[in-house]
Amino acid sequence: MADLFERINRVERAMTSAEAQSSAIQQALNEDFGNLAVEAAEADAVRSPKPERTKKAKSAVKGARPSGLLPGPKGLSAAVRSIDHMRSIPAHTPLSSVLAQFKEAETAWAHEKARLRREAIEERKRANKLELDNKRLQRVNEHQMLDVKALKTALKSRDSQLETATERIRELDVALQRTQEESALAIASLNAERDDLKGLLLAALQRLEAVDDLVQRADISSAMMEDKMRLLEEERSKALDAAARARIEVAELAESRRKLQWQSKLLEKMSDVQLKHNKRKSEAIRRLLSVDQEGGGPSAADLAAADSELLDDDL
Repeated sequence: MADLFERINRVERAMTSAEAQSSAIQQALNEDFGNLAVEAAEADAVRSPKPERTKKAKSAVKGARPSGLLPGPKGLSAAVRSIDHMRSIPAHTPLSSVLAQFKEAETAWAHEKARLRREAIEERKRANKLELDNKRLQRVNEHQMLDVKALKTALKSRDSQLETATERIRELDVALQRTQEESALAIASLNAERDDLKGLLLAALQRLEAVDDLVQRADISSAMMEDKMRLLEEERSKALDAAARARIEVAELAESRRKLQWQSKLLEKMSDVQLKHNKRKSEAIRRLLSVDQEGGGPSAADLAAADSELLDDDL
C-alpha cells in the first residue's frame, strides 16, 4: 500500500514538474520563434525590400504563437529532445513546417498528460480497492484471533477439568486400595475367629465324648446321672447355641466379604468409565486443535459437533 501511494505521488510530482517545464519550454520556443520570424523577415527584406512582405512576415509571427507545448509520447525527455531538434532547424526552413512540428509535439504531450492522468486515477482506484481489501482482511483476522482465544480458553478449562478428574481418580484408587487392605484384614480376623470357634467346638465335642465315657464307666446313682445328664445337656445346648452363633457370624462375614468384593468391582467400573470419559474429551479437544491448525480455523459444523460431544460427555 505504501509503495502504491508513493507511486501515485511520484506520478503527480512528475506531472507538476512536466507542466512547469513545459511552460518554460513554451516561453523559450516563443522566443526562438520570434527570433526565427525576425531573421526570416530580414532575409525577405534583403531579397525583396517591399514593405508588404515585411508586414506579412510580422503578422505571420504574431499568428504563429502557440497555446502550449507538451512532450511526445515518451515523456519529458522526448519533449526536450524535440525542443533541441527545433532549435537546430536551419534558419531558411519554412515557418509552416516548424509550426507543424510544434503542433505535433503539443498533441503528443497532451496525449501523454492524459495518459498519466488516467494512470493516476487507476492507481488511486487500485489503492482504494486494496485498502478496502486490507480492512476486510484485518476484520477477518480479528474474528479469527477472537475464535482462537475462545478455543484456548475452552482448552484451558478442559485441561483443568481433566486434572481435577485425574486427581479424583487417583483419590478413588487410593480409597480402593485402602478398602481392599481393610477388607483383607477383616477377612483374616474373621478367619481367625472362625478357627477359634472350630477349636472351641472340637473341645466341646471332646468334653461331651469324655462325659459320655465317664457316664458309661461310672457306677453312680440315677439321680446323679440325671443331674449330670442335665448339666451335660445344658452344656451341649450352650455349645450348640455357640456353634449356631458362630455359623451366623460366619454367614455375616461371608456376606460382608461379598459386599466388599462388589464395592471393589463397582469402583473399578467407575474408574474405567471416568477414564473413557476423559479420553473422549481429550480426543474432541485435539480434533478441534488439529482442524484449527490445518484449515486456518474450525468450521461451524466442527465446533457444533465438538460441543455436542463434550456436552454428551458431561451428561
